[in-house]
Amino acid sequence: MEMLETDWWTLEIPPEFEVSQEDDLVIIEDEDGVGCLEISTLVREEGRVGAAEIAEFSLELRESGIAPQRARIGGWSGELYEHEDDGFHWREWFL
Repeated sequence: MEMLETDWWTLEIPPEFEVSQEDDLVIIEDEDGVGCLEISTLVREEGRVGAAEIAEFSLELRESGIAPQRARIGGWSGELYEHEDDGFHWREWFL
């Protein structure tokens, strides 16, 4: 296993996945090119992210009719949006 570390989180990457980074975006792809995980991190300088900030970042998804689900991952909570777009399945977390 490869250990991927950023300033904000750490993730173990199985050997069949490749990792690349572009600016503030981490891209994790399987060796067959079938799946892709993109992780971007925005961090407030002070305080916690609240419901208003999450609503602001997810506004476009909600306006397109995608309903959020409550999400909890580790110590973070927020919203999860699942949808199809151009034949691709998307899961977008705002935590």
